[in-house]
Amino acid sequence: MPAKHFKYIFTELQRALLIDSIISFHYYDFRPGYTGENESHNFWEMVYVDAGKIVCHAGKGFVPLSPGEAVFHPPYEVHNLHTDDSSCSICILSFTCRQLDPALFHARAVRFGKDETAIVGMIYKEGNVLFKPPYNLLRQAQLYKREDVPFGAEQILRNLLENLMVLVVRGIKTYAREARGAEAGPGVRRQRYSEDLIAESIVAFLKSNLHRKLTMREICQVTAFSPSHIEGVFRRQVGESAMRHFNRLKIDKAKRMIGEGKYTVTQISAALGFSSIHYFSRVFHNFVNMYPMEYAKSVKKTGLL
Repeated sequence: MPAKHFKYIFTELQRALLIDSIISFHYYDFRPGYTGENESHNFWEMVYVDAGKIVCHAGKGFVPLSPGEAVFHPPYEVHNLHTDDSSCSICILSFTCRQLDPALFHARAVRFGKDETAIVGMIYKEGNVLFKPPYNLLRQAQLYKREDVPFGAEQILRNLLENLMVLVVRGIKTYAREARGAEAGPGVRRQRYSEDLIAESIVAFLKSNLHRKLTMREICQVTAFSPSHIEGVFRRQVGESAMRHFNRLKIDKAKRMIGEGKYTVTQISAALGFSSIHYFSRVFHNFVNMYPMEYAKSVKKTGLL
């Protein structure tokens, strides 16, 4: 009996973007005070901070980056980077992609979530399989492939890069849409995961500014949301106000500095941007239930932080 024929309709899968080629595959450990040279080229460059902090010069702007954050330099954008008083480790990937919109990325710090961070790890794992070391040359005109490359390594690397960029673009567009929704009023529905990203970006900003004073206005500028919206999101995600969490982070660092035994209370107060040692002591007592000098004595006695 002949088989019955059924007409299947094929669903074509669209490509949102295409990584045409890869130019650089680097991992650098920079010393404190390092300053790079200005450069500009006809391809995209991603700078991702694995550890430490850097400041990227992007066109006419400056973008501070903390661990888990990246900046994407579009083709022909003049850029460089420098470290402050600490060392840092960064990933640099350069590639060509015609579908990316430079306007989405100019002078923008992009906070990677767990999915993007995991993909970066897989990119470097596969890149090590595909390319010969070293990976820390400051000037490298060409990448050289290993002789014994496993089947499909280039395609896996390409797929990972494309997946990463799709997630990054999706995140930026979702963030912008949520920002417009917040301005439209409370009736606009917001997705839960966007609140996670907002809270993460604020915490990262707070951690990178422990040395200075901050206002709610400055915090709001990081997210483009109103103070009332920020406070609501932050309390739901973190459990306290943004300014109280900022002070909590400062006091946690103060405790570590006291434990190191290298600094006076006055030095710690100044390093953390407090207006006076008296105000610092009050805030410290509010969180620790001890004044700084009392805490220092207890550390010496018990050896515990």
